[in-house]
Amino acid sequence: MRYGNAYAVLNFVVVNPTLGGSLMTKGMPSLNCAWGDYSGSLKLNSGRSQWGVTGDFKLTNKIGSYREYHETFTKPDGESVTRTETPLGGYNSDK
Repeated sequence: MRYGNAYAVLNFVVVNPTLGGSLMTKGMPSLNCAWGDYSGSLKLNSGRSQWGVTGDFKLTNKIGSYREYHETFTKPDGESVTRTETPLGGYNSDK
């Protein structure tokens, strides 16, 4: 046998296209405010050469947003620990 005592052989045939390409786009807009994440990719094949361009864009419309979070943990002995998360500043942290 060609592969000795192998129980199975996987034969992957990979073909590199010599002409053509692909175009992919993705958009994830928000329905109720001006937030979104968009991307696009273009790949072109010519002979043995492959060329690609990718772009990403995130739309926030300068909306001020922040997160404030409080949680309390109670240990089995009755002692409790409170953790508070507050914004540190910056454009997206202003109230």
